[in-house]
Amino acid sequence: MDLPPRARDLTREKTLYQLWRTSFKFPKKNFNLWVSLAVCAGLMGYCVLAWDRPDALMAAFRKLEATGFGFATSILGFLVAGFTIFVTVIRVEIFVKMAQTVKKGTGESTLKYNLSAFIVTFVHYICYLFVCLLCELFLPSGGAASLALAKAHEFEVLRPVVGQVHRFGAAALVVAFGSWTIYLVLLLKSFVYNVYQVTTTVVRWEWEHPKPAQEPAAPPGAKPGDLA
Repeated sequence: MDLPPRARDLTREKTLYQLWRTSFKFPKKNFNLWVSLAVCAGLMGYCVLAWDRPDALMAAFRKLEATGFGFATSILGFLVAGFTIFVTVIRVEIFVKMAQTVKKGTGESTLKYNLSAFIVTFVHYICYLFVCLLCELFLPSGGAASLALAKAHEFEVLRPVVGQVHRFGAAALVVAFGSWTIYLVLLLKSFVYNVYQVTTTVVRWEWEHPKPAQEPAAPPGAKPGDLA
C-alpha cells in the first residue's frame, strides 16, 4: 500500500544523481531503448567491416563527437529556458496538489513522476556534454591519446597489443557514442511529449476544479446590503 507523500519527501534528493536514481521507480516505455539498441547493432556491424581500419573508425568518431557536441550545446540551452518558462507559468497550487497525490506503485508523488522525465533528459545532456569535453581534450587528432599510442609503438613488445587496443577502443567509441547520440535525440522527443502531457494535466485540473468566483469588494463605508 502506498503511503501519502509528506512535505519533506519533496527535498529528499540532494543531487542530480539521486534524482536520476529516483526516476527508475517510475514506469517507462522502452521505445527509445529498443531504437538505440538497433542503432548499436548497426554500428557494431560497421565496426566489424572496418576492423582493420582503426584510423577510419576514429575519424568517424571525431566527426560524430563534433556534431553531437554542437547539437547538445544548443539543445540544452533551449531545454533549460523552455523548462524555466514552463514551470513559471503554472500556478503553485497545481504543483502542491500533484505533490500531495501519490503515483500508484511507486511510493512517490505525481509531481516527481511528472518532473522525472525532464530531470532524466537534463542529466543525459549534461553527462553527454561532459564526455564530449573530455574527448575534445584527450582524443583529437594529434592529442594526448594519439601521442600515447605513437609512443607505445616504439616498444617492440607492445606493438601487437597497441594495435588491438587501438582497434577495440575506436570501435567501442563509435558504437557507444553513436548509440548514445541517437538516444539523446529520442529523449528530446520524450521531453516534448511530457511538456504536452503536463500541460494538458494542468488544463484538465483547472477545468474540473474551477476557482470559486470572488464577490466584489465593498467600497469603504458601504453597508452589508449595499451590493445586493
